[in-house]
Amino acid sequence: TASNVVTCVNYTRAGGIVLTTDVTGTLPVANGGTGASTPVSLNPNQPPANWMLGSAAYQDADELKLSRTERNFIIDGDITQTIGGTSASYSTTDTYTILPLWYYESNGSGGTYTISQDSDVPTFAQSNHSSQYSMKVDCTVTHTPAAGEFQYLEYKITGTDYTHLYDKEVTLSFWHKHTKTGTHCAVVQSSTTGRSFVMDYTQDTTNTWERHTQTLTLDTNDSPFAETEIGLRLIFTVATGSDYHTTADTWAGSRRLGVTGMVNNGDSTSNNMLFSQISLCLGPTATFSSESVATVRDQVAYYVEELVPNPTANAVQWAGQAFGTTSSNMPIMFRPKRADPAITLSAASTFYYADSGGGKTALTGDDTVAAQWVENNSFNLNYGNVTIGAGDAVAGGPATTACS
Repeated sequence: TASNVVTCVNYTRAGGIVLTTDVTGTLPVANGGTGASTPVSLNPNQPPANWMLGSAAYQDADELKLSRTERNFIIDGDITQTIGGTSASYSTTDTYTILPLWYYESNGSGGTYTISQDSDVPTFAQSNHSSQYSMKVDCTVTHTPAAGEFQYLEYKITGTDYTHLYDKEVTLSFWHKHTKTGTHCAVVQSSTTGRSFVMDYTQDTTNTWERHTQTLTLDTNDSPFAETEIGLRLIFTVATGSDYHTTADTWAGSRRLGVTGMVNNGDSTSNNMLFSQISLCLGPTATFSSESVATVRDQVAYYVEELVPNPTANAVQWAGQAFGTTSSNMPIMFRPKRADPAITLSAASTFYYADSGGGKTALTGDDTVAAQWVENNSFNLNYGNVTIGAGDAVAGGPATTACS
């Protein structure tokens, strides 16, 4: 009809129509128009107006951004992997925990905590994610830290991963369920400068799952790191003295772990701290994500793995050769690591060697076991003071061998 006529003026045709003047016309509201004569630019670099497109109208640029899951720089933020059991006790010794990528650090003169993989998790209705496990810190021996004392859990981000994060805006998010209400603290710390950013968060209701999310810009004084280096540390403070207090949400020039007025999670054996769905994402938002279990196992094994735990009766785990009457070597392979790992062995009494009767004999008395020549994704397991025929084949195995 006449109301749908659009007139084109001043155009040339050479292999196509090239408009040199705006097109004007009238499109009824029913056809997606405004009902009025409206100039339209046909510059090829400008998208058409929504009124021209009717039902095909587009959204603005922000709404057109693809919905996607951000990368979580915390490996196994769902706490699915353990090594050496699902629960262990920690006191005044710095060590990796049964949650293989979480390190317990303490310079305190007391206080004991059981760290475990726990089945208490936020519901799907709360978090929009189904988790099976959380990280639990249970105070079993109380302690009030002196001014210069601390206890905390730490996650280390390797250098090449931190290269994507330093000097950029990131968002930390986690669910927490603590017995003690009040102020708690999480920290990010630069490994090269030692500078710390302390974030305080509040447990409003005792023993209730609550979420903390915070956006910050990581240290601008850092630079890219090598794969073998530690780039960034994420810390959950259990307890700390006043020497390690600072102002929240600012970069401090050295290691700081808390703020004035924060709670002491070590002052009662009734105290628990649970953490779940831990994420650190690039940008102003954090949507929790976790890779498939198979992928997470591979990721964890790049840093730490357990070799042949709890062998069954008479099982042969490794084989090698005696090079004397009292010593033998067995080469052991492990999965590629970011660096040559430290090897941790269980007690010598938990190792054994195959005996002539087809069974196994445990190492005893002065028998020794040691890891040697850690390189090229392997190490040598040496039995010492064990009476074996020179040149004979030898087979053995451990209760626990871990490399990290």
